[in-house]
Amino acid sequence: MTAQSLREEYGDQVRVEYIDFASEQMREKHASMLDDISKRYLSFPVTTVDGQIISHGFIDYWDIVNFVQEKLEAHKQSHGGQ
Repeated sequence: MTAQSLREEYGDQVRVEYIDFASEQMREKHASMLDDISKRYLSFPVTTVDGQIISHGFIDYWDIVNFVQEKLEAHKQSHGGQ
């Protein structure tokens, strides 16, 4: 539901990913992220927006929406409102 809602709302403007490291495949795919997660004492799963970890241990739709909106607004401001 969350991924579909975000895709419908923002299309390709951002990439949101829910990463559960339970499988070996996901640990291999995101191996570079595991060291950062360990150093920061984060819990699994993690949610990323454009590769940046924005939540860990749970997924909260409104946290993601707020982060995405702030990110898009900042991008818009830095590009002269375009």
